[in-house]
Amino acid sequence: MTDAPCSTSVKFKFVEDDFEERRQRLHRVCEKIGMNISDDPQKWDTASNRIRLYVEDTYKMLYCPIHKVATANWRRVLMVLAGDVENATDVGRGHYNEYATKHRQLNSFPKEERIRRLKTYTKFLFVRHPFERVLSAYRDKFELGAEHGEWLYLKTIAASILYWKNRTAVTKVNKNQIHNVTFADLVSFIVHQANNTRVSMDMHWERIHELSLPCIMPFDYIGKYETLARDANYILGKTGADKVINFPPANINNHITNSSFSILEKYMTTLSDSLRANFRQVYELDFEMFGYK
Repeated sequence: MTDAPCSTSVKFKFVEDDFEERRQRLHRVCEKIGMNISDDPQKWDTASNRIRLYVEDTYKMLYCPIHKVATANWRRVLMVLAGDVENATDVGRGHYNEYATKHRQLNSFPKEERIRRLKTYTKFLFVRHPFERVLSAYRDKFELGAEHGEWLYLKTIAASILYWKNRTAVTKVNKNQIHNVTFADLVSFIVHQANNTRVSMDMHWERIHELSLPCIMPFDYIGKYETLARDANYILGKTGADKVINFPPANINNHITNSSFSILEKYMTTLSDSLRANFRQVYELDFEMFGYK
């Protein structure tokens, strides 16, 4: 009868060790690039005005969303905790605008309220293998875009990508027309954007360290997509939110954009050696900071 508590304790220790290893890795990389993680709340506050941090006051959480890393399900969780809906299954796919306009970001509060929350709330983000994340964005927005209703990406953003690709031969791309963007097209465009400091990347493929500023913001937990349910439920447990909700399953809305390693390999074969190398260079710091190979 004593096995279960011991087993649970061992499991939690294993999860805690993983979180600690991730924090230590991040500290080492930040130190290596000359950006020791700050213990100054004023610097945290400055960073909080440059990134997104959604506030959950009841369970004292600050969530930094990284698109294509289970953001839809985290929004579902926060909507349940806020009392917007009773169950995660009550939230459909098209809830982003409703969520983003209703749920407050930290930068909408007065400075003293921001700093108080930064000092006392649980701060967390979730990360993913950089190439798998880009592939997930490609499949969601372009390859399966019509099925997923992603008309902005199929038309306007696709047109921008193809205009850039064919700029010497094409003077205008119809932004009202659906365009065929290949994975290599998107990767080439990302490399171009990364090398052009005047251009902002789309949030679905912007580098994770740019979206979270982890060498300034002292996140309590860095969850991983590869251990999503385990890490998410651990964080919910640590904040007490598990009394209200468990993290929803990935297939809650039948909107899976599989980008597993075996699938990723197939898409990577469409890239030239030089493009693969440049693609890797764009996300080099994400690979280092978050322990991906």
